[in-house]
Amino acid sequence: MTSTDQQPFLSIRDLKVHFSTEDGIVKAVDGLSFDLIKGKTLGIVGESGSGKSVTNLTILGLHDRDRTAIEGEILLDGKELLTATEKELERLRGNKMSMIFQDALASLSPYHTIGTQIGETYRKHTGCSKSQARKRAIEMLRRVGIPQPDMRVDDYPHQFSGGMRQRAMIAMALVCDPELLIADEPTTALDVTVQAQIMDLLKDLQQEFGTAIIFITHDLGVIADIADDVLVMYGGRCVERGTKKEVLGDPQHPYTVGLLNSMPSLNGSVDV
Repeated sequence: MTSTDQQPFLSIRDLKVHFSTEDGIVKAVDGLSFDLIKGKTLGIVGESGSGKSVTNLTILGLHDRDRTAIEGEILLDGKELLTATEKELERLRGNKMSMIFQDALASLSPYHTIGTQIGETYRKHTGCSKSQARKRAIEMLRRVGIPQPDMRVDDYPHQFSGGMRQRAMIAMALVCDPELLIADEPTTALDVTVQAQIMDLLKDLQQEFGTAIIFITHDLGVIADIADDVLVMYGGRCVERGTKKEVLGDPQHPYTVGLLNSMPSLNGSVDV
């Protein structure tokens, strides 16, 4: 069965996210539509302020609804998220859908151990005991490549290196086996070697779990490595969308061409 024959797990139609400011209305997302099926990775690329992160925070329901005007449709496995209650969204977040944030150190609490923070998510959604949650945390740390996970589970975030903290964040995001994983520039602060390890880890975990992944970045080199399909955003809109080969190999929009031309390269091209 080809990807075109499969039903999308996530479907977004004409999404608009507008914020009121003293200077007027900011159209952070203005008419965005795309589909994503399980087991595939959609790379969303664009400069800062293009609407990438706002789109994905909207999927998770993390905007203040009283101060944000949201229109359109977001279907996750057939369920409309924009009309879901906060309790319904809380049941889905971390369980059916999850997110890896860019800055692991800022996202992890310095007052609790890594194991406690991973286990807390698992306990919330499964109702298991503390000992079962600890066992699950150790299992997830092992799965994401943390050495001696039965010992490191009791360490605090400051005792982990940057790459290990990012792995711990991935473990936390995947602890309940979510079907949708949103990765918001998770490798930006890491060196090239660790970045490559994290990318390989995400690909391996996707094969294992069949997870649908949205990978947000401004780096087309990263997109070329991990994505199946690419969506280019500019000014809150999609300016180009297609397979990785189509978008990176034969870009049609001037903005995409500009992004590709701005990349440092030995041969002037992106290997797709």
